[in-house]
Amino acid sequence: ACSTEPPLQSRGGRVLSAPAMAHPHLGGGAAGARRDADSFYVEDCQQAQANTHAIQTLTGRISRLMGSLQADADYHDCRQLVDEAVRQAADTQAILKRIQEHQRVAQNASERSNRRMMYHKLSDNLAITARVLEDAVRRFTAEEQKRFGTSSGSSSSGVACGDAAGGEEQLR
Repeated sequence: ACSTEPPLQSRGGRVLSAPAMAHPHLGGGAAGARRDADSFYVEDCQQAQANTHAIQTLTGRISRLMGSLQADADYHDCRQLVDEAVRQAADTQAILKRIQEHQRVAQNASERSNRRMMYHKLSDNLAITARVLEDAVRRFTAEEQKRFGTSSGSSSSGVACGDAAGGEEQLR
């Protein structure tokens, strides 16, 4: 099912079909093949920013819930928030890797530089957010261990926040 149509061209003569870059929105099919590669970059940047904001919101909810942990259900709810925040951090790290790849395929040096700066900004924001999340998770884990007397209070998702955010710091 190869198309014999010529690739779409912008006014500047740039080809608008997406590069052969692995992107979840392409799904391996031709449905997204005509999208401008720049639109995938913009979408990934927006998603990374939205995910980082979501992690910040979840971290705030975890911190607020920490002040009122009483019933087992409170601990369960807090653990679910922790797991969701860690999952979001891992997803965002994957998006940042795609943004880094978008940087490599930029059309010129100026665009590469702009994309590099955006990558660093988004990456730094995630790293800062992950450090705050790690602190909240440490406090929750300590409370969880006090309550249930377990030493397996680390994130049940098996991913340390620092790992998910690209940091080197371990949760334990």
